[in-house]
Amino acid sequence: MKYLKCILIIIVVVSCSKPLDYKVDKVFESLVDNDYCQIELYFPKLTTAKGDVSELNKILEKYADLEYYTHRCDEAKNEKTIIKGDFEIALLKDTILSIEFLTLIVHFGGNRMDTVYHSIVMNPNKINEKEFSYFQLSPEFIFPKFDRGILKPYVKKFNELNNKSINLLAYEIDSNYRITWGMTKDKFVIYVGGEGECFGYDKIEIPMSIINSMR
Repeated sequence: MKYLKCILIIIVVVSCSKPLDYKVDKVFESLVDNDYCQIELYFPKLTTAKGDVSELNKILEKYADLEYYTHRCDEAKNEKTIIKGDFEIALLKDTILSIEFLTLIVHFGGNRMDTVYHSIVMNPNKINEKEFSYFQLSPEFIFPKFDRGILKPYVKKFNELNNKSINLLAYEIDSNYRITWGMTKDKFVIYVGGEGECFGYDKIEIPMSIINSMR
């Protein structure tokens, strides 16, 4: 399994009603478009009046690592490689920006599609303090009383309903496995299937009220 660099940008959850000091644009890039490969993506680009965010935007552009799929795109193969990258803004607030990245892998002329998820959560107010360079691989820092064992029943149920074998050890109390997560206004989202790395193949949504009950 390929190694993927994972960054979680530290956030501080604060209620705030003032207008946003930043915006997120959607930028298109075609990496390869030839007889053997079509690899393209949309990625987020931040704009703010608070200073230079070019370094952060480079991270966001490369975060889903679609360049990995460009190898051997000059060689003939049985099926043309078609990879499309996109993203969704899961939560957009003054102090919280949660982005869900989707890598769509097309098979059999579009008759089957696999999805790989990446996620990043950041505090846009901290971008010029270089906090986005800190590696924080679990939500325990964000929710001081967070107990990932509360996630385990949801993952176990997902396994049972979908005939999956997601690694439950990653969701034991005090587990040190890397997990990929994000958040919406009302949901805590875990991206499962890549435990120990920084991506997932499926997502499970858990009511945020469950997470907040641990505070």
